[in-house]
Amino acid sequence: RTIEGFAVLVEKDWLSFGYKFMSRTGHGSDTGTDERSPCFLQFIDCVWQLQSLFPAEFEYNQTFLLLVADELYSCRFGTFLCDNEHERVLQAIPQATLSLWDYVLGN
Repeated sequence: RTIEGFAVLVEKDWLSFGYKFMSRTGHGSDTGTDERSPCFLQFIDCVWQLQSLFPAEFEYNQTFLLLVADELYSCRFGTFLCDNEHERVLQAIPQATLSLWDYVLGN
């Protein structure tokens, strides 16, 4: 229920487990396949519903969740680029881009 905890949850349960962010958001959709899906946005919505019911139990608010949702599609940070960890390493995403979590936790 902290910002750092939310970042760890997304890193562990979405990014490390290989959720296909690039395919699901439509980034680079010139591949001929359309695998777009709002699953991560639905997760954000579920967290928002819980945060709305129990606001005192969360360190973050709707503004933070909207930031995460916006940055999912902005490509400003490397956090949600590529479809899996292997692709992120091959393209040197961690070295070439900033992490959303570094930005959030630093501000």
